[in-house]
Amino acid sequence: MKERPSFLICGKEIGNPETKGSLIRTAAAASAEGIIFTKSSVDLYNPKTVRASAGQYLEFLLCAQCDPLIV
Repeated sequence: MKERPSFLICGKEIGNPETKGSLIRTAAAASAEGIIFTKSSVDLYNPKTVRASAGQYLEFLLCAQCDPLIV
């Protein structure tokens, strides 16, 4: 059984795809184990998000469309 992640970042209501990609890139640089995005955030696979993340979204755990009350 895997251990629970110890360092996660939560992005709430990220409306700009470039901002979301930058957050993914920053989380990777900070050695985060994953990112949680709320339902009201832009699509994780938006081409602008993918480009801004510089491919880092492939490197770690991402949870998209999460309910903010659960987080």
